[in-house]
Amino acid sequence: MLTEKEILEKIADLAPWAQNIPIKEGISTPGPLDTQLRWDFIKNYMPRRLKGMRVFEPGCSAGFFSLKSAELGADYVLGIDFEHYIAQANLIKKIRQAERVDFQVGSIYKMPSAEKFDITLCLGLIYHLRYPFLALKIISDLTSKMILLETEYIMDPQDTDKMKFIEHTYRNDGTVWWLCGEECIKGMLRSVGFKFVKSYRYPSEHLVFGKHYSQGKTEEGMDKGSRLLVVGLKELDAGKIGMLLSEIPELEKEIDLNNLDLNG
Repeated sequence: MLTEKEILEKIADLAPWAQNIPIKEGISTPGPLDTQLRWDFIKNYMPRRLKGMRVFEPGCSAGFFSLKSAELGADYVLGIDFEHYIAQANLIKKIRQAERVDFQVGSIYKMPSAEKFDITLCLGLIYHLRYPFLALKIISDLTSKMILLETEYIMDPQDTDKMKFIEHTYRNDGTVWWLCGEECIKGMLRSVGFKFVKSYRYPSEHLVFGKHYSQGKTEEGMDKGSRLLVVGLKELDAGKIGMLLSEIPELEKEIDLNNLDLNG
C-alpha cells in the first residue's frame, strides 16, 4: 500500500492529468474538469447493475469511468489509451485494488476482432479521432448490446446533420479533428449497427458543461459547441436487452411494446 507521500509524488510525476479523480480524503488528481459530476449525469443512462457484463472504454484517460463500471459489478473492464494515460490509470487501479479492470496501451484501430463486449463507453473521445466513422464501425463490431457516447457537438440546428473538420484547434486543443451535429452523430451510430439511438443533452445549469461552456466564442473565435450523451442499443426486444428497457429514461416510451419478442 502506498503512503500518502508516495501517492502525491506519483501524481506529480504523472502530470499532466485530464481527469479529476478523488483518491482519498484531501487528495485528488489535478484534472481540469470534475469527472465525478460528469459521471453523475452519465450513470443515469447506464444499467444500474453490470454483473455478468464486459465493458470496453477506448480513450479511457486515467480510468475513472472504467473503475466506476467495475464498481457497478462488471465482470471485466478493458480501458485503452496512450502510454501516459495508462500509467495514470494503473496508479489509480493499484491504489483502489481494482482487480476486474485491465488498462492497456492500445488503439481503437488495432483492436483484436475476437474481443467482444456488452457495453462500450466512448466518452469525450470521438472528436479526437482522425477517422471517427471507422472507429465507430470497429466499436460496433466489438459491442453486442450498448454504446454510451459523450461528445462535443455543434449546437446550431442548421448544422445538426453536418460534420465539420477542425483544421487547427478548437478550445485551444490541437487534438480535435471533427465536430458533429446531433443528428449526424445519431445517424452514424445507426449506420454502424446500433438500431435504437437516443440523445440526451447536459442541462444548461450543469456545473461542468453549463451555459458558460456553450455560450459565446472559443479562443479561436469559433461558435462554442456543448456536450451531448448518445445512447445506442443493438437490440430492441426486451428478451435481449433485459434491464435496459426499464432503466434508460424514456426508452419504454419510444419502443412499441406490442411488437417486442419477449421470449428472446
